[in-house]
Amino acid sequence: MNAGNVLLDVEHLLVRTGCDDTSAVLASNVSFKLHHGRIHGLVGESGSGKTMIANAVAGLLPEGVQASGRILLQGTNLLALPEGAARQIRNAHIGYVFQNPKAALNPRLTIGYQLREALVPEVRRDESASLKRVLSLLDEVGIPNAYARLTAYPHELSGGLAQRVVIAMALARDPQILIADEPTTALDMTIQAQILDLIDNIQTQRHFGVLLITHDMGIIHDRADDITVLSGGQIVESGLRRAIFEAPKAIETRNLIEGALLDESLPAADDTSPAGSCIYSVRNLKKSFVTQSNHRSTLHALDDVWLDLRQGRSLGIVGESGSGKTTLARILLGLEIPDSGQILYKGDDIARLSRQSRRGWRRSIQFVFQDHWASLNPYQTIFESISEPLRAEGLGREERAQRVLEVMQDVSLPQHLAARRPGELSGGQLQRAAIARALVVRPQILIADEPVASLDVTVQARILRLLEHLKAEFGINYIIISHDLRIVKRISQDVIVMKDGVIVERGTTRDIFSKPQHAYTQKLLAATPGGMRS
Repeated sequence: MNAGNVLLDVEHLLVRTGCDDTSAVLASNVSFKLHHGRIHGLVGESGSGKTMIANAVAGLLPEGVQASGRILLQGTNLLALPEGAARQIRNAHIGYVFQNPKAALNPRLTIGYQLREALVPEVRRDESASLKRVLSLLDEVGIPNAYARLTAYPHELSGGLAQRVVIAMALARDPQILIADEPTTALDMTIQAQILDLIDNIQTQRHFGVLLITHDMGIIHDRADDITVLSGGQIVESGLRRAIFEAPKAIETRNLIEGALLDESLPAADDTSPAGSCIYSVRNLKKSFVTQSNHRSTLHALDDVWLDLRQGRSLGIVGESGSGKTTLARILLGLEIPDSGQILYKGDDIARLSRQSRRGWRRSIQFVFQDHWASLNPYQTIFESISEPLRAEGLGREERAQRVLEVMQDVSLPQHLAARRPGELSGGQLQRAAIARALVVRPQILIADEPVASLDVTVQARILRLLEHLKAEFGINYIIISHDLRIVKRISQDVIVMKDGVIVERGTTRDIFSKPQHAYTQKLLAATPGGMRS
């Protein structure tokens, strides 16, 4: 590589709120280069400054946040230009793929309208040319039936299709730089692989540079050519991918690598532990929904599902979106009623339990939601949220307070956070609070739906260690629902794999990961960033 290949040259970038003595520094002395035809990974935990740096490059910093230093786009310092002139250059040469595709798209406008608005003005004014260009973009990003999608609204698209539309919008003006900010965080592993393959293929065809922002070193391992590792708003390590992974120098880099691989820092669950009696079972479970679209149709969400959760072991349920795993979880919690089949709690059919026994069954099973931000009332303090289930049981204030402080200690959540509201906590702290709320009634079974999907890999590792500790300390049995096989490998002794409402494979963790039998299981394992180790 030589200087002529440099597309973007960031030199001594400083991002801060305001400019007085009380301002906060979000990124300091950041320098890196993005070259033609290469993918540069900007990686770090939440709060490391990576998104703020990307937003500074793209001119998307929030109000009150300022950038100084030099951002050279093919030799032109954007920070030295008037705002209007810098915006014109950015619009012409930089495309941005946002983390949450549904939030990036306007829910009130059709896909076709939004894509036309992203085109350059001279093409947008020509109706025939704009239609041709929009259809070409949809075809380029692999959206089938492109013409029919023009009248669709964002809510009618899956997460993967919505992200393809966002990529099409980013490509609409033929950019030289594509900034992809956590482009696959909320997507299933196979959809993640498809989106990342798409970005790879388009980058190869168009020969532009990609600035890939992520917290997942598995993705960086598979996709990036060059890497810059950030911590606390500063660069702790940078270099070629192979050099970084073969001999990481910074402890932050080593932590990210270990967290992504989930092997050395998080060894696989011991699936040789003896299984106790069956504590929770389903037999021949079936559930269908009638969908309303152009025609009424029946969606078979679950078909002949059987499973057993045994005392002392944890069960992992894996599958892509639409596989039926969340519907199964809702039925296990009593939030959905199956069309047919049995649910057995300690051998007793819950449909035949007395009112008092059903109350005990419901109390013994708690749930941890995927979206920890939405699972807690934003207007309640953490103390109020955790203690709410105890109020429903009629416990007095002093007893509630003691129980809440005990469970906060159990989940390693500092007690001074009890007076704060959810918006004042980090993602990892919020998930600990959500786990504390589920544990405060001392359940026997904890069902967790994607419990760490939106967390950084190092925070994921801490939460999974916490779940391991709680299982050993209190004898809790877990049902872990996830599309991420690395998570399931870590914490579950038994695994079932679901596809289209059917269990296609089941077995111990060791057998599933070392010798998967079904082609779908093999596909999920192959799609895992960074590869899987048996």
